[in-house]
Amino acid sequence: MSQKSFLSKKFSCIDTRVCQLCHQIGDGSNDVTSRLLNYDTDKWLHLNCILWCYETYETVSGSLMDVPCSSEKASKTPCTYCKNLGAGLPCFDSDCQAVYHLPCAYQINCSFHPDRGMYCPLHLKSTSNIPHLDSLVVERKVYISRDEHSQVEKIISDEDHFNSMQNVKGPKLKLRIGTLILHRIGQLLPEQLASGVFHTSNFIYPVGYWTSRIYWSFRHVGQRCRYDCRIEDSVRPDDVNRSLVDPILVKFTVEVIEPNEEKIFFEDTTCDGVWRKIINRINSSRKCSSFSRILQDNIQGEVLYGLTEPHIIRAIESLPGVDRLSNYLFKFGKLQLIQEMPLAINPTGSARSEPSFGLISGASLLEMLTLVRILPTTTFFLETPGHPYSSDIGSPTYLNSLSPGMTSKSQQYRRLRWDWKTNVVLARSRIQGLGLYAARDISKSTFIIEYLGEVIRNEVANRRERLYESQNRGIYMFRVDDDWIVDATMSGGLARYINHSCDPNCTAEILHCDNSNHIVIIASKNIEKGDELTYDYKFDLEEDRWDRIPCLCGSINCRKWMN
Repeated sequence: MSQKSFLSKKFSCIDTRVCQLCHQIGDGSNDVTSRLLNYDTDKWLHLNCILWCYETYETVSGSLMDVPCSSEKASKTPCTYCKNLGAGLPCFDSDCQAVYHLPCAYQINCSFHPDRGMYCPLHLKSTSNIPHLDSLVVERKVYISRDEHSQVEKIISDEDHFNSMQNVKGPKLKLRIGTLILHRIGQLLPEQLASGVFHTSNFIYPVGYWTSRIYWSFRHVGQRCRYDCRIEDSVRPDDVNRSLVDPILVKFTVEVIEPNEEKIFFEDTTCDGVWRKIINRINSSRKCSSFSRILQDNIQGEVLYGLTEPHIIRAIESLPGVDRLSNYLFKFGKLQLIQEMPLAINPTGSARSEPSFGLISGASLLEMLTLVRILPTTTFFLETPGHPYSSDIGSPTYLNSLSPGMTSKSQQYRRLRWDWKTNVVLARSRIQGLGLYAARDISKSTFIIEYLGEVIRNEVANRRERLYESQNRGIYMFRVDDDWIVDATMSGGLARYINHSCDPNCTAEILHCDNSNHIVIIASKNIEKGDELTYDYKFDLEEDRWDRIPCLCGSINCRKWMN
């Protein structure tokens, strides 16, 4: 059987792709709508439908820009000819309100021009001196610029990827990376995270993880078959009678699926172990057929499982609770993770039917922090009646009230009450424990976040400091003036997690607004998205103390000590 006839009989399928604009199915003719371009997850647009649509423009490299805005606008516009939504091709006559689908415009003999202009039949007379296009065929490379990470994120964060294992079909949309197909990303429950057996320093093994790998067959040498790889818990997740006495172990299973062959299962307690059994059988078959053997030392089980693929690693590190793993080496930062992952599903459907698990012993990371953040600051007043605002000239955020284009500090502060959530994100810090990072690009002198907490007097602060030290609790205090201190230890905002640096990108200032003082963190330089926010704690230097606090900021001009 020839290759052509084999493909036509075995792999022919019906094209069900639909253009989001003209609503026609499948690729169109080259001289009208042309081929379908992938726009988003399971969304398609005909090349000419989007090329001629509203404000869409093409770069020198062939990339189509402003596609989201153009397609969204067209999706709400009815066609003048067929009355269906999706029309994005307007008549270029300034007095004409007609808008068409591209196939409709072609059908009623509208005129098309090299500058991507189109005139409806009522205004053809005005095009007599304008060059016309004889054909709409596009022979150059044209593509839609897409955000690959966002597309992968939409697929992986789909609820279907977290279904119970009873749904054997898996989600409708699947992620394919070469010979690997991701069916389900899985999840990790608190007891599984606490057990320590579902991760190593380099890999995390979510329960319910399911991929398919297309790899060499050990029954038919020279051919490939499908290997379904799964990660399971040795204890049944729906067993309500399970207890802490039952050991929690990770189980790796591989199911071999070949047409007209019996299914074979392999199982082991390690990822490498289960695949070595398969590769040994492949090598035995290849040896009998005089094929070169596969070098086992160069193949890792996690690679064949897909656990080394960047998109999959990013999804696994985004799973709820994974951020608590202390001995795992994370490959992605907090800002690179998938933000909207579904919560872990209770196996029994009820929290009351779940077994009772004790708390993890040991002080948390924040409780081990012993920094006392009582810092000297520069005070200036916002524009209120009788209180012109000013700042020390030496302050990095010194602003002149008469500077053109500057927003008043009172306005910036009042906006900060709503804007701070879009400015920062909490994540692990390379400096110390947790830190605060820029969630977007922040320009110099921007108000980032307010340091919130309980305002107390000096005497109360001294008593609380001794109490917190006796409890081995991290102390987060910020001095407002000689008499008042903001205590954020027990109740405060995210600003308390900003770490110290000898080369900071922020400064702390005290603003007087609405008849009260407020501590605000302000950018002292332009900050890029993902940069950690830091400011100088300005502790008094105490070289004769034995318990000096080491500085871990790692900057070039680091003073080595914070006090």
